[in-house]
Parts: sequence; C-alpha cells; structure tokens
Amino acid sequence: MYEDRTFEKIMEEMMNDTSDQFDKQEGSLLWNACAKNAVMLEAAYADIEYIWEQLLPDTQDREYLAGNGAEAGVLIRDATAGIFKAQFNIPVEAGERFSHSEEEWNYYVTEVMDDENHIYKMECEEVGSEPNNFLGELEPVELLEGFEKGVLLEVLEPGEDEEDTEEYRQRRLEFFGIKPFAGNRAYYEQELKDIEGVGGVKIDRRKQGEEIIKATIISGSFRRPEESFIADVQEMVDPIDLSGEGDGIAPIEHKVRVLGVEEVVIDVETKIVPETGYTIADLQSYIEETVSKYLNALAENWENTNQLNVVKTKIEAGIIDVLGVADVSYTKINGAMQNVLLGENAIPVKGVVKVV
Repeated sequence: MYEDRTFEKIMEEMMNDTSDQFDKQEGSLLWNACAKNAVMLEAAYADIEYIWEQLLPDTQDREYLAGNGAEAGVLIRDATAGIFKAQFNIPVEAGERFSHSEEEWNYYVTEVMDDENHIYKMECEEVGSEPNNFLGELEPVELLEGFEKGVLLEVLEPGEDEEDTEEYRQRRLEFFGIKPFAGNRAYYEQELKDIEGVGGVKIDRRKQGEEIIKATIISGSFRRPEESFIADVQEMVDPIDLSGEGDGIAPIEHKVRVLGVEEVVIDVETKIVPETGYTIADLQSYIEETVSKYLNALAENWENTNQLNVVKTKIEAGIIDVLGVADVSYTKINGAMQNVLLGENAIPVKGVVKVV
C-alpha cells in the first residue's frame, strides 16, 4: 500500500514543494532539516502498512490472526501431548516418570486402567505427533524397587502438532462463509473437530423416520479411535443416558451417536524385478513403507471424500519409484488384481505386503 513512500520519494516531494530561492542541495540546512523528517515519515508509513495488514485475516501474522480468531470463537489448535497405554510388571503410582528405552521422550502415569494387570494411562511430556509413532520398552527415570519391565502398548489419544498458520487462516476465513449454528452440519463439524484427538468427522444426514444423527470420527493419527475415546466424545456430544436432552454440545431433541471409522485391512501381493545389485529382501521394507504411505494418505483424505478407492496402479506407481526396483507387475489387493472401493466410513490400513 505504501511501497512508494520511501525516503527518496518523500525528500523529492519536500524539495519540489519548497521555493527555489532556498538552497536545496544535499547537506544544506534545509535539506538536513527535511531529511530528518523524511526518515521518520518513511518509518511511520511502514508502521501504518503493518497495522493495516494486521487488521485483515488474509494478511495477519500468526499472533494477530489467532487473537482475532479467538474473538470470533475460532481458536487456533495448540500442540497436544499423546496419551498411551502402558503395562508394567509391578504397580506404579500416579505421577511416576518413565523414559523410552530408544527415544528421548519421557512419560508419566496419569491413571490406572487395570490394577490387576498393572496397566496404566501415560502422558508424554513432549507435545506433538512424533511420539505417536514409537511404542516399545520403558525405563523408570528414578530407581523403582522391583521394576523389571515396562512397555508402551498403544496410543490411546494421539498427540497433535500445533495447527499450521495457513491451515488456520483458511479455517478462519471459512468462518465468514457458512455460519455454524446449533444443529447444522457446520456446527457439528466445528465442535467435534475442536475436540482434542479428533482428526476429522463426517455427519450423516438423518433419514426420514429416523431419530438418530450419526457422527463418524477419525483420530488425529488418522486411524480408528479407541473405544474409550469414542465413548468420551459421545459423552461430550450427547450423553447416552440423557440423549436428546441437550446436556452435551448437541441441541435439545438432537439424538447423536458417535461412531469410529471402520478399518479395512489391505493385503498387497506384488511381483518385482530388482535392479542389478539388489534383492527382494533388500527392497521388502521400502516397498512396505511405500504401501503404508499411500494408504495413510488415503486415510488422511477420508473426511473430504465420499468413498476411498485403493487403486492398484497407484500402488504400483509408488513401488516402481523405490530405488532398486526395475519393474513391478501382477499386483493383487486382498487377493484380486483390481481396485478396492471402501465404504463411506471406512479407511484402509496396511496388512501383509508380500513381494515375490
């Protein structure tokens, strides 16, 4: 807006507005007096431009974008810590700290899940999504009498990274479009996705004669949520024992059932020709990783599509890009050489990947 309000331009205007009977050469008394003001005006214009940019959501810096969004009720999502299930050979106390045997993360006990089998909920001390990918053995941070073994069994509530600025900006701008109000689709999508641990949601239209609204959710790690988490979300949305009473985020007379996405195991069998110097054994893990990345990408897009389609040629395209693979053919998905079209609320997960 004020890109042209530079020191040189301001000085030129000042000198042009001054009578030629005065000495206007650089270094003169008049020039020096105007130069001081021109420097300050250039800085003032820059400040005015910055202030103007911070008034509009499409140009605001993260700090002001988040503050402006908070006033409108659209909060930016902070990074969260993952909740894990762990088992030990002895009972442990709430607050007891443990470290991962191979990674640098620490965890602490939050509550008992199964006292008899010494199973506990643990929270990671590091926020973000990276710890979600690592289970395995735990060691006590401080000496613990009788301790022999501890292990992270599964992720209950995946940790999430802080929301990307541009993704939040888009969500903030969309707020000016369809306005969520109690009971419409936008309302449910907004409220459910604001729940920590929910990565996406689909709201099924209530058919004539039905009284139940179905809300299907996917976890922040784009897997089926744990049953305990689904139950927790159900309680927040519409408690079963008070369904339709408006005791959750669902309005009065709205009976909502929260469901988790269905996971469909995808087994892949494929034939490859390794390049010279490579063997199938060398390439097995890389091909498995390629298949896994493709299926994960599909799951991440579940919310935005009616049905996910596991495409054979796309799996082959990923495999042929693996370093050391010269050719790929005869790829089967779940025993057949054809695509697999999943149900509306289903996502694929990697099963057995057989390379021959």
